[in-house]
Parts: sequence; C-alpha cells; structure tokens
Amino acid sequence: MGFPSVTVRFPSTLRALLLLSLAVVAASASAQERVQLNQVTSVEVREGEVRIVGTRRPNFTSFTLTQPPRLVLDISEALFKGVPLQQKGSGEITGVRTASYGSEASAIARVLIGFSREVETDIHVDEGNALVVRVINPAAGLVAAREADREASQAAQQELAQQQAEVAAAKARAEAERAAEVKAAEESRASAELARAEQERLASEAKARAEAERAELEQVKAEQARQSEALRRQADEARAAAEAEKARKADEARAAAEAEKARKADEARAAAEEKARKAEEARAAAEADRVRKAEEKARKAAEARAAAEAEKARKAEEARVAAEERARKAGEARAAAEAERVRKAEEARAAAEEKARKAEAAQAAAEAAHARKVEAEREARAARTRAAVEAEEARQRKLDQSRAAAEAEREARAARTRAAAEAEEARARSVPSPARGGRRVLEFIGFSQQASSSRVYVRTNGPATYDVSEAGSGKVVLTLEDTSIGMANNQRTLDTSYFETAVMRVQAVAGPGRSVRVEISLRRPVPYTAAQQGNEIRVDFERPGRP
Repeated sequence: MGFPSVTVRFPSTLRALLLLSLAVVAASASAQERVQLNQVTSVEVREGEVRIVGTRRPNFTSFTLTQPPRLVLDISEALFKGVPLQQKGSGEITGVRTASYGSEASAIARVLIGFSREVETDIHVDEGNALVVRVINPAAGLVAAREADREASQAAQQELAQQQAEVAAAKARAEAERAAEVKAAEESRASAELARAEQERLASEAKARAEAERAELEQVKAEQARQSEALRRQADEARAAAEAEKARKADEARAAAEAEKARKADEARAAAEEKARKAEEARAAAEADRVRKAEEKARKAAEARAAAEAEKARKAEEARVAAEERARKAGEARAAAEAERVRKAEEARAAAEEKARKAEAAQAAAEAAHARKVEAEREARAARTRAAVEAEEARQRKLDQSRAAAEAEREARAARTRAAAEAEEARARSVPSPARGGRRVLEFIGFSQQASSSRVYVRTNGPATYDVSEAGSGKVVLTLEDTSIGMANNQRTLDTSYFETAVMRVQAVAGPGRSVRVEISLRRPVPYTAAQQGNEIRVDFERPGRP
C-alpha cells in the first residue's frame, strides 16, 4: 500500500529559518571537527643551517641523539606539504629526514638532522614563521672535551629521561587538546541551544504573523515538526559522530604516543646494549692485553733467569779453569824451585868437595914439605884438619836438615793455604749474595803470582767500599768499610816469604768501627795498583828487581 504524495509549501520566512538552523548545526559540527594545522611547506638545508618554514608560528620541542650525533625537532599540530622525506646535508650537516605522526590536533611533524660529529646548535624562530637551526660550535676541541667529560651511561640515562619527559609532554598536550575539544563541544552545544532558542523565537514570530493561515499551516507544522525531529536526529548523530571521531583521534594520539615511547625505549635499550657490548669488548681487550703483558713479562723474566744462570755457570767454569791454571802454575813453580834448590845444593856440595880436595892437597903438600921438619906438628895439624873437616861435615848435615825441615814446613803451609782457599771458595759458592745495602762479610784472602806482578786478592759476599793506604815504607793496608771478618780462619797470617816477590805476609785484623784492615808486609817498597771486580778486590805489586 502506498502513501499519498503530499506537497508542502514553506513560506519564505520559514524557509529562511530552516536554512539558518541547518547552517548553524552544520557550522557547529564543522567547528568541532576542524583544527587549524601548521602546514610545513619548506625544509631548506644550507651551510651549517637548516631552515623550516610553515604557515604559522611553530610550537616545537627538541632533543639530541648520539651514535651518530642527531638533533630531533617535533613540531606540534603540524604536517608536511610538498617536503621530501630525505635531503642531503652540507658542511657539518650530513642529512635531513622528515616524518609525520598522528593526525588533526595530535599531528606531529618531525625533522631529524644528522651531524658529522658532536656540535652545539642555536634553535630559534625567525620572522616569517621560520624555525632555524644553526651550528654555532664547530670547534673540535670543545666537542672532544665535552665528549671526554660525558659518560656514555649518563648520556643514555639523560636521553631516556628526556624521551620520557617528551612522552609526558605529549600526553599533557593531548590532555590539553582533549580539554580544548570538550570546551569546543560545549561551546558548540551552547551555540546549538542559542540557535534553537533563536529558532523558537522566529517560529513564534512566524506563528504570530501567520495566525490567519493557521489552518493551512497545520500540515506545515506537522511537516515542520517532522523536519525538526529529523534535524534533531541529524544533530544528535553529528554530535555522536563528532564524539566518536574525537575518541578515535584521542586513541590514535595515545597509540602514537605509546608507539613513540616504545620506539624510544627500544632505541635507548639498543644504545645501552651497544654500550654494554662495547664495554665488554673493551674489558675483554684489556684482559687480553693484561694476559699478554703478563706472559711477556714472565717470558722476559725466564729469559733473564736463564741468562743469569748461563752467565753464572760461565763465570764458575772460568773460575774453575783459572784455579786449575793457578794450581798448575804453582806446581810448576814449586817443581822449578825444587829443581833449582837441588841444583844449587849440588853445586855448593861440589864446590865444597873441590875446595876440600884442594885444601887436602895443599895440606898434604905442606905436610910433605914440613914432614921432615916437624913430625909432631904435622900430626897435630892433621888432627886439627880432621877435626875441622868433621865439624864442617856436621855443620853441612845440620844445614841440610834445617833446609829440608823448612821446605817441608813451607809445603805444608802452602797445602793448608790451598785447602783453606778451596774451602772458602766452596762456602762462598754455597752462600747467597746479600741484599743490596747490607753489611759485607770477608770470605777469603788469597795470593797469586802473575806474569809481571804478584797479587793479593780479597773476596767478600758483595761489592764493598774500600781504601788502600801505606803504613810506613814496608806495609800497605787495604781497609774494607762496613765489613766483618767472618770466619776466624780469615785472621790467620798468610806467609808468602818463600816466593820471590815483594809480598812477604798478609793478615786481616779488625779495624776501627765496623771495618776490616788487611795488612800487607813488603820486602821493599814497590809500585802497586788496586781495583774491584764484582765481589773481589785485587792489589797488584810489581816484581822487585834482583839485588
């Protein structure tokens, strides 16, 4: 079943009223939805400067990032129009990137500026709604000093805190914008109420003017009521749509803020992980370097010990060879002296026998010449001669016995001296060297014959301070400072008189204070020299000329 068509004619005044009502409702809904955004139309990169131009004065926040150095500018309630996503840099500026977040009141236009190194910038709003970023500190020294003073961990924490502050600021702005939207909605509702009141006033006036046409306008009123109901429903629907759109935009802004917060947190976490990785790499490198240095030090110490042991063995071998050589030369000297002594004794005995033979011959001749004269005197003289010969033979035997006893005593004394020297050398090799700076100990006193000199040498357990002086014309004194005699055997007199040298005897005695005096007695004054080599002090005397 169909409905009959009804044609309704509105008077001009009523039509104007309806059009005004629709315009007011549409204007209030549009005012609620429309937001005046800042359209960024230009991002220009110059030498050390970035110029950002929009349609109104920018409301922005900024923060910096490191690794690599970057500056981030967030312009609120703004969008890009005809601006490329990426541009090449110039000078200290390596490049510029742009990105947009959110929409309408929560729209954010982001400009990210990269730098070749850490710099300081001046950010200000120029005339013509231009946001200008200028590099004001290209000095590498100040940047390096600031980078040296700033700890990476503090930078990460400051960056994270700044990001959190930016998120909080974005939330605060969203809340403020939401409050502004609520206020705008309330103003829109107030405007709608005013428009409704104005509509009712105009309707009353129209009703008063159209009293005569009331019957005809009954249907008009019914249609007007229906139209009004439709308009009211439309207004309610528009208000509900506006509320839904506002809630959607708020959700989008909140989601964008949460996403930005999560992204920044991920960047901070990645930076912290990168810092921890670099710190671990640095610690591993330092540990490896420390181990390498320790191994190198141990290797060098082992090489030094091996070299010291080799040097010690070499010196011990040289000392042993020198001792054997000295012993060989001493043996040869003793054999030569013994042979010389035997030869001289044989010569003296032969001379004595020749002398005795000649004396006997002369005596026989004299006796023969005087035999005839004085027989009794010859016998008496013969008796005296025989007595003299017997006395001479007895004297010669005594002399031979005393020489043999002296030679045996000299050999025994030399053997004791060699045994004591060998014992002292063995003890010196077994006793470790003293710590530097301690008191020295006299370990051995020796005597040896050189090619052109005779040597008195003194060995201590470490390098000692010494002085050599003369005590009269027949004595030289070697004084060892801060030294003790050590073994009592060191105080025994070393008799060297049986050698044909200037040195007759050597003896060590305790000196004044903490010193030791080594007194060297000479046959006659001769030139001498003194020198110290390691733990041994040597005094060399020139051989005296034969008288």
